[in-house]
Amino acid sequence: MKIVLIAPSGSVALTLNQLGADGTSDDITVVSRAAPDADVRSVLLAPSFAGVTARMESWTSTSALGRNVQRLSPFDAGHRFAGAARRSREFRTCIERADLIAVLERDGILTGWQAARRWAPSHARAVYGVAPAQAIVTAANAD
Repeated sequence: MKIVLIAPSGSVALTLNQLGADGTSDDITVVSRAAPDADVRSVLLAPSFAGVTARMESWTSTSALGRNVQRLSPFDAGHRFAGAARRSREFRTCIERADLIAVLERDGILTGWQAARRWAPSHARAVYGVAPAQAIVTAANAD
């Protein structure tokens, strides 16, 4: 089973443990902004507008209204990560071969949804969270 884990922070070591994977297999690919915390094949995406976004986040993070405006703007971390994914041929290639797309963090939801709709094969499953991914892997291993 080819699994793509979408974790923008790169924190996947615990997830690999829960899925019963050691990370040395070519069947698991991590998509993130930063290097993963486990030795596993990865696709690193570099969202644009880093400097502008940092300044905007520092200004909007001081109030609840500001945080909501930030989430609705194109400068939102999830929107920028999804944009970087759309521009990445390497990301598209790993999605085209995936059997399971597991989104592990909120900032990766839009990326996972777009990947499942645009490039994933018809048999591929896309889920949010470790528990549903674990259930799918367990069921596939039982067959």
